[in-house]
Amino acid sequence: MIVAAVVSIIALSHHPSVHGHGAANLLAQMARLRASDEVVHAIAIAAAGTQLAGLVVFSLRRGLRKATVVAALVAYAIGTGTIVAAAVIDGFLIPGIAVRTDFASAGAAETALALVRFAVIAVQACTKVALVAMAVAIVLWSVDIVRGTVAVRATATVGFVAGAAMLAIALFGGWISAHVVGAVGALATIWNVAIGALMIRRDV
Repeated sequence: MIVAAVVSIIALSHHPSVHGHGAANLLAQMARLRASDEVVHAIAIAAAGTQLAGLVVFSLRRGLRKATVVAALVAYAIGTGTIVAAAVIDGFLIPGIAVRTDFASAGAAETALALVRFAVIAVQACTKVALVAMAVAIVLWSVDIVRGTVAVRATATVGFVAGAAMLAIALFGGWISAHVVGAVGALATIWNVAIGALMIRRDV
């Protein structure tokens, strides 16, 4: 869980990006970056699944008879599902459209770019839903542990701050880039790492 949290941030920091103008030019860049795009997003998907598995274990330890724990786990599962959907679209569907486009045909390039733009809107929607769901989950789990030891209370405080930041970005941040997600996710990563450490020490 600790490793997965760190790896996800590292993967996001290596997220490929394209620049410039013209449908053919942009699609050609996407096609060239396909391999690295797929690797980065495959790692992110694996990390998301690993983090969810770790948090399932954490929830089992806290007790599934608690409403806050169950609600947190459900919310995080929704967040994981939607962030995986965003990663699949961004890392596999969009590059797939690019490599199958005839760049020599202006009409084909414009049509492909229109599909890419639609896909990007879907990525944004999935990312915002994921941020909200994961923020709610982190806050709920933090509520559950807030009365623990000093280290546990400190972790809960980080969770409250991370959750608030994620909600603010999702609801009021406008366009969300991979780098913005990485910056906000750094706080969530600190929380995940802290939870992992507390689990190892059997403090939670």
